[in-house]
Amino acid sequence: MVHPPWDFVAVAVLALLVTWVVSRRAGLRRSRMLASLLVLAGLGFGWFYVEAAGDRAAKDLERLISTMAPTYAAELELLGHASLDSKTAPDDPRYLAMIEAEKRWLASNKYVSDIYTFRRRADGSVVLMVDSETDYDHDGKYSGAREGRTAIGEPYPQTIPDLDRAFAGEVAFDSTPNSDRWGTWISSFAPMRDDAGRVDAVLGIDYDAFLWIEAIGRSRLDALAVLSAVLAVILTGLVSVARLRRAAAEAELRNTELATARDAALAASRTKSQFLASVSHELRTPLHVFLGMNELVLSSANLDEKQRRHAATAQRSAEGLLGMVDDLLDFAQLEAGKAAIEDETFPLAAVLLAGAERHRVAAEHKQLRFEVESAIDDDLQVIGDGRRLRQIVRHLIGNAVKFTDAGEVRVRFAAERVVYGKVELAVEVRDTGIGIAPGKRELVFEQFSQIDPSNTRRHGGTGIGLALSRRLAEQMGGAIDFDSELERGSVFRLKLPLRTAPTSSADRRLAQPLMEG
Repeated sequence: MVHPPWDFVAVAVLALLVTWVVSRRAGLRRSRMLASLLVLAGLGFGWFYVEAAGDRAAKDLERLISTMAPTYAAELELLGHASLDSKTAPDDPRYLAMIEAEKRWLASNKYVSDIYTFRRRADGSVVLMVDSETDYDHDGKYSGAREGRTAIGEPYPQTIPDLDRAFAGEVAFDSTPNSDRWGTWISSFAPMRDDAGRVDAVLGIDYDAFLWIEAIGRSRLDALAVLSAVLAVILTGLVSVARLRRAAAEAELRNTELATARDAALAASRTKSQFLASVSHELRTPLHVFLGMNELVLSSANLDEKQRRHAATAQRSAEGLLGMVDDLLDFAQLEAGKAAIEDETFPLAAVLLAGAERHRVAAEHKQLRFEVESAIDDDLQVIGDGRRLRQIVRHLIGNAVKFTDAGEVRVRFAAERVVYGKVELAVEVRDTGIGIAPGKRELVFEQFSQIDPSNTRRHGGTGIGLALSRRLAEQMGGAIDFDSELERGSVFRLKLPLRTAPTSSADRRLAQPLMEG
């Protein structure tokens, strides 16, 4: 690990201290040892759990950075890096082409802080060859010695152990932070070869060491949060059950008149155990449980209008929260490259219309004119991921309704046959909402971002709906674009290629689950 596991040590000490204090205040001297042993056992397991989480994060980052270095090295080789030497002029076209390549990589990759090349002289010293200016503070300016372009042939005095491995022809990764005048880094190195196949130079990639430690620490803290919750449940259960048992024992010792109270305490203990078991189960899917129970409440004939309105509000809020959770999980899967696109047959028009109609109530609640037009044949069956398509359409229409306070939301579906067996779906969502300023268009599809922070408080949302939709559309071979005018409204368009399928009753049965919900 990059740092000592002080986070785990702190949690362990706190857990033991709380166990001892709570047990003592509750008068559980005989149970104190048992509680401490159980907590220690949980901490023993937690140690491996937390360490594994940190190690996994470190390995993922190492794999990411290490795969970049050989790719960048190969491109600079093709640009003629081997032809550069200390006498190369700063305005040499080959040198400038490499500088621009490095700047392009830096601009497109958020994980990389710096890219440069080393060459070793005959006396063993190391010099910098191609090291472009780097905008470390992201202010759009390359100012000062730290951000300015390094001269060709500038000596590099620091010693990096894994650099020798790269000069020996290996791709090397150094997880030990190294500091120089530019900062403190975690680095990966890849050999660069000349036309004869000899190692001529080394390309280095730097990742900010503090961001490295932060990323690993964040993974450890996530694991610690889970561990802390488990320990809290264990400790609460132990203390509650032990206190109930003590109360029952004391009642029995006092006199026979308290026998009823003793029995009640024992019954309460059993109820407590059952309750804890039930809660443990429901914690896995709390939102689903709430929605199911609230639907039962809504179906009751004993509710007055005010109660029914409050129950309906709770239902919509829980459904919205569940949708956010699903979106977050889907986005995480996409980031990890684990989101699979399914192929199934479904009726295109029916799925789109069913998804659109879900927003009619919300639009009418805001007194908006809500129009849905479909130019798609009812019997058109297509092959694709109907659930993902419905998810994209849900976000496009939901976003329009959310940010439109007056006027209308118009939705249009069309499918144009491109070649035999294929169609291109076109979805257009037009609104008269708040619109988007020209200078903020790039933020629309950024995850976890809002154009205006006040929109988060006013309209809610996680800021990933449109980002997720675009990623899903691209993964399915489509694209999303938009036009917008501030205070006039926006038009979002989805283009998506789909394969056609023969129409049959079997196809309808396969597609039926897509139209539900």
